[in-house]
Amino acid sequence: PMASCMLLYEGVRHSVEAYSDEHDGKLPNATTWQDDVRPYYAKWREKSAKEAGPFAPPTSDAEWGCTIEGKKTGIAFNSDLSGKKWDDIEKKRTTILLYEVETVLKNANGPYKERSEKSSPTLMGEHRGWIEIPVEGSMDDIKIGTK
Repeated sequence: PMASCMLLYEGVRHSVEAYSDEHDGKLPNATTWQDDVRPYYAKWREKSAKEAGPFAPPTSDAEWGCTIEGKKTGIAFNSDLSGKKWDDIEKKRTTILLYEVETVLKNANGPYKERSEKSSPTLMGEHRGWIEIPVEGSMDDIKIGTK
């Protein structure tokens, strides 16, 4: 389940970037971000699902979230980036674009705030930290946990 979860986050990040590419470099509006990037995610998933095998992320019409050890969490968009131009974001590798939240909500968003690892979901009985996706980077840049 964790592999599928990580693929989902990477796919959504890629989809936000694809949306930006087709909208003069602007990021989606935080209140409609999921609706706005859903078609881009569907294209990404169609291409990636073949390569992912049993770890394929959910379809574009499913709820975007992760279920690990019976706990379902959702994905939120950093509302501080709503409508901003991709190129105007100075620290793309450290600015959080998407982050994990306690519940699945359509178009979940809010200003990103670092949270304690102790409040995060568990994996094998241990708090695993929150998933945080920077504006730019690869799977290696996905952050799980806080400092």
